[in-house]
Amino acid sequence: MKTVISKMILAAAILVPGTAFAGIALAPVMQSWNHDRRQIDAMLAGDRPFDQAAVAAAIHTYVTDASMVAGHVSGSSPEARDFAARFRRFAQTAAASAKDSGSVARFRPHFEELVGECRSCHAVYNN
Repeated sequence: MKTVISKMILAAAILVPGTAFAGIALAPVMQSWNHDRRQIDAMLAGDRPFDQAAVAAAIHTYVTDASMVAGHVSGSSPEARDFAARFRRFAQTAAASAKDSGSVARFRPHFEELVGECRSCHAVYNN
């Protein structure tokens, strides 16, 4: 699955209002992240058992994908720099959360921070 997503990302382009970021297709990344978020939300809500391995895998995906997206943003406009910086920050926040992914109580605040970063980017880039 990762290989397919990587190829799709490298083969397509995304337009953010007023700025083209060549080489990035965010839809597959966002779909994967959304799936993982829903799974983690269910664990944190107690609707399903907390699965440390699944959480760690999701965090690894967040770090890897966010770093890759940030590295493929082209352009030097303020929007392009901001967009790349948001993905770099998300990767750093996700990586920092990995150390606390072993328990619901320790992981919950990290995950809430990650979700907040998602929302802030979507609010700015209207997607």
